[in-house]
Amino acid sequence: MPQAAKPADTPRIAFATMVGDEPFFLPLWINHYARFVPKSQLFILVDGPDRCLPAQVQGCQVIVLPHVTPGPGWDRARWQMISSFVAMLLYRFDVVAFNDVDEILLADPDCGADLLGLIGRAREVGVISPFALELLHRTDLEPAALHAEAPILSQRRYARINASYCKPCITARAV
Repeated sequence: MPQAAKPADTPRIAFATMVGDEPFFLPLWINHYARFVPKSQLFILVDGPDRCLPAQVQGCQVIVLPHVTPGPGWDRARWQMISSFVAMLLYRFDVVAFNDVDEILLADPDCGADLLGLIGRAREVGVISPFALELLHRTDLEPAALHAEAPILSQRRYARINASYCKPCITARAV
């Protein structure tokens, strides 16, 4: 879909994630954020050259990294690498939103702002930790399988607050 011209004060925003094999969530992630920015502003760090990537990655910035087997200190080193990667992107973008591939940023329709406008607020405050809801699967009330072609929120209507997902993922300065 062609991108509309942006006003001069609209921040240049990059979206980034890191994946292994993600045949279900990666296409959803790409399709969601490609509604807001060109695919060339979507950065996908791939953990290992042997990973299978869906066709939707065409046009995105795909960076294939050597695979590292998890072990002591792995998660800390992974987050340090991600932090450095985001800091590097900030040399070319005003704001970077980095989230896990199964996490999607949405604007609350009651706040009266669009997603890019809310993300752009990071220029004023430096870092934003969004309010996060973890979608739950109520097996007694909802179908078992998720269907990628149908809106997720029409398939999973139950959620809980989970502070672990309220992380500083929208940044306009290095963290």
